Amino acid sequence: MKIPRKVRSAISYEVRNALGIRTGEMLDVCLDEKRKCIEMKVPTGKTMLLAGSLSRYASGKIFPDRKKMNEYLKRGLAGEK
Repeated sequence: MKIPRKVRSAISYEVRNALGIRTGEMLDVCLDEKRKCIEMKVPTGKTMLLAGSLSRYASGKIFPDRKKMNEYLKRGLAGEK
């Protein structure tokens, strides 16, 4: 799989077809750092209800870059302020 410059990637038709993933369907994506792989699965239950639910709070706010986001996550997961 080639990763394009705009950081978008595609799942081939063959893979989507084999897994039953339809065009436009939402996927949960998780990174498994130990195994160096990405896990994708079709969200079920309440996860779908949350999709896009916080977008109204982002209106007019600057989204943090990857470095800042990682800093915030580390502080939050470690319980630091």
